[in-house]
Amino acid sequence: NATLIGSIAMTALVGRVPVKGQVLDPMPFKVIAGKDNLAANGLTIPNVQGMVFSGTAIGDWTLSCVTGQLESVTFVFEDGTIQTVSSDDNSLGGSGGNRDKPLGWISDARGIPCISGERKTNAPAYLTQRIGAMAIEAAAQAAAQSQTTTVVSDTGTASSTVTGDAGKYILGKTASGGSQEVAQWLRERQAQNFDAVFVPAGIELAIHVDHELPIDFHANGRKLHHGTPYGLQTPTTTGAGLD
Repeated sequence: NATLIGSIAMTALVGRVPVKGQVLDPMPFKVIAGKDNLAANGLTIPNVQGMVFSGTAIGDWTLSCVTGQLESVTFVFEDGTIQTVSSDDNSLGGSGGNRDKPLGWISDARGIPCISGERKTNAPAYLTQRIGAMAIEAAAQAAAQSQTTTVVSDTGTASSTVTGDAGKYILGKTASGGSQEVAQWLRERQAQNFDAVFVPAGIELAIHVDHELPIDFHANGRKLHHGTPYGLQTPTTTGAGLD
């Protein structure tokens, strides 16, 4: 239940708006809590330089805001050693009920758990194009039908025959078929798009922790060396690897 106020969004929050209650491929984000930030929150953690939280965002179209769940955190110690804790770690609940649950969530500086942002959508452009394609299709169908005569037999069977200008009939059918292809292309393209709520990077956030996070310093843990301060040399790593 720790709360880290004064944290900073390292990346923008892009919250995809759920479709039929589901969000496919939610966008990731990062939030940083530095040494001064930890001290301001009354947290004295020896040798910890800062923490970097990672999570995923979900957009709320009605409220025009973004919610975020925190899924992992990396502690950075003053000597360059790092320690990462994830929501799927066995130490946070094993196979029990806490496994795979978020480490916590974010709010804005005033404690509102949905951060206000700007709606992003292409719906007006899509609907305009879709209506235009349907209008062309309807007009073309009407033009083609105006060149035909429909006869209903005694048995109730209807048959149509081109009795007018065959060229206008063909032109109308061609335009109708072309508009149907355009409408189909628009539908397929729209299926790949999504509505979202956008919050720029650099805003002040509060981190709300729901798990007890073990901050373990490993003397032989993975560590980043920046080489020598004299001259320009290529940095080297101990226990090489970047998460």
